[in-house]
Amino acid sequence: MEHRIEHLFDVPEDRLWQVFLFDEEYNDGLYRHLKLKVEGRQLEREGEGESLVVRRTVEMVPDRQIPSVLKAIIRGATLVREEGHFKARERRFEIALVVPIFGNRVDYGGCFLWEPVEGGRKTRRIWEGYCRARIPLAGGALERYLLGEMERGLALACEFATGYFATHAA
Repeated sequence: MEHRIEHLFDVPEDRLWQVFLFDEEYNDGLYRHLKLKVEGRQLEREGEGESLVVRRTVEMVPDRQIPSVLKAIIRGATLVREEGHFKARERRFEIALVVPIFGNRVDYGGCFLWEPVEGGRKTRRIWEGYCRARIPLAGGALERYLLGEMERGLALACEFATGYFATHAA
């Protein structure tokens, strides 16, 4: 199952990604806003500007109600590991979302792309996501649930980012 989501931000692309990747105050506030408890975060950075490459891993536990139809397959810890690879030159941030309790039965992730809008004053961020669950009987429901969680999370993240950019000058 796949989906695509677009959001428009009232900041240039370099400001959007500098804040998203490196601003601790932003990230701490964002994770609280999304009701995610961060268990660990690693960041590796190479280069600057167009040559910037970032590898980021975030381990988090979402504070969510699991639909009853999925409770039988989602037991215990609901740790999610985000493994991201950002390439400024390609305007891409590829994400794999790993849910260890599912092992290799679920492929979940996607790619953020972005493009300048209005002469570079704004940025359109595009998420192209996917989820493929190879779990008998519940796979389709799990795919819909995980992609729905991503869609809700991106809407909340956009809301938070919009407020953050409005109150935190470059």
